[in-house]
Amino acid sequence: MRTIHSISLLSTIALVVIVSAANAQRLQAISVDFPSSEQVLAMAARDNSHSFDANYDLAVHYYNRGVQVVQNTPDGENTRPTIAMQNEIAGFFRKALPYAKTAHMANPGHPETLKMLSGIYFGLNDQALSKYYQELYQRNQR
Repeated sequence: MRTIHSISLLSTIALVVIVSAANAQRLQAISVDFPSSEQVLAMAARDNSHSFDANYDLAVHYYNRGVQVVQNTPDGENTRPTIAMQNEIAGFFRKALPYAKTAHMANPGHPETLKMLSGIYFGLNDQALSKYYQELYQRNQR
């Protein structure tokens, strides 16, 4: 699986702050309650429930978190993800699924959404739906 990177105006609003080492102590004393990027994306998807961008961005957020868990699994012949890791991966993919499906309904030919849906279903051990979206992706590439 590969990580899908998506940068849109909505995701850039996710309040990215770069703090220099010199300002870090001073800023630690300030208590400001900024919403997390996940909260911002979730609010956007809630407020724009049929929006491709809002749903796609939140789906990508959860999908990438699941992929990161997969990528952080130690390599080795006898190394397999623990049940806890498998549950964590499946949890992120289950969170991504409704948003990815909504994005797909809003823009059925979007290739990255099709690849993401194939990866989500693969990660959830639904090989038939994974293959279905993979075939849709391949047909749209012709």
